[in-house]
Amino acid sequence: MTKIDLIKPSIVREGRWLLGGDWHSWYYDRRGIRLLFSIAKYFPWAGAVLMGDIHDFYQVSRYDKDPARGNNMQKELNVTVELLKQFRACLGPDAVIKLLEGNHERRLEKGIRRHMPGMASLDTNTVVRQLHLGDLGIELVPYDGRFYLAPGYLLKHGAGKNDDGCEYSGFAAYTARKNLEKFWCSGASAHTHRRGTYSVTKRGKTYTWDEIGCLCDRPKVGRDYANEPNWQLGCLEAIVDGRRVFPLPIAMDGGRCVVEGKEFRA
Repeated sequence: MTKIDLIKPSIVREGRWLLGGDWHSWYYDRRGIRLLFSIAKYFPWAGAVLMGDIHDFYQVSRYDKDPARGNNMQKELNVTVELLKQFRACLGPDAVIKLLEGNHERRLEKGIRRHMPGMASLDTNTVVRQLHLGDLGIELVPYDGRFYLAPGYLLKHGAGKNDDGCEYSGFAAYTARKNLEKFWCSGASAHTHRRGTYSVTKRGKTYTWDEIGCLCDRPKVGRDYANEPNWQLGCLEAIVDGRRVFPLPIAMDGGRCVVEGKEFRA
């Protein structure tokens, strides 16, 4: 995959941006996804950023796997593609959509290199092709790239300091603090599956970093990856106004959320 350096900040488009990640399809939380789609359809959006780990790629993980799912990879990919089609339809054809490559999207490339290196050069063996991103008008931002929603507002999937540069903690908002102090800019990240906000004012300037939560089915993912995970459902609205970004965390609980005073139910 060609590396793209997106370090230079630039305003993508002013207006509302919808940030959501960690669907882990087909582990996605049905009510959480319905809420996300309802929000996407209700407001006019300049664009959306899918913050990584949209597809789980369970079959090529290093974890011990359920044999019953061993041959389900295409079936599960079809589910994710259908979800992406619905998301595009909710946003409309003019909205910009970016997908930050997460560590789970990277599983495909790493799995092929590990077990079938001779197939790594095939165009079909890419996330872009398998998730039909080109057909849906979704641009992939590489795992080690930096994407700025506006100058000084960085978006990362977030994994670990040896992966995409983010710092990680097991507590909500602790990761937000670590990343703010690592990059010394405002921004948002996913990966932890937790919601949290950390702000600091330094030399007269205020910086804020958000962990945006997840949209995966916690009990289902927990059975395969974690025990009673400390995760929270949610996403983030970001208003881009000139060179400023105003983040508005969206908490989801019990199939309900409130955005700009409007209540949504799934």
